[in-house]
Amino acid sequence: MLPKILGIVASGNAGSCRVLEKSGFILAQEETGSLHGWHKVIRTYESTAQHQE
Repeated sequence: MLPKILGIVASGNAGSCRVLEKSGFILAQEETGSLHGWHKVIRTYESTAQHQE
């Protein structure tokens, strides 16, 4: 089993954020950075081995 799975999305992408949250991912970090060549607020969600069972 993987120790951790990350989901990295732009904060403005509400649909992707909602899918991750409904899938059991937890918001781990929100920061400004570059995503696909654009400077924007990025959310990093994570799912740990505990949540994968």
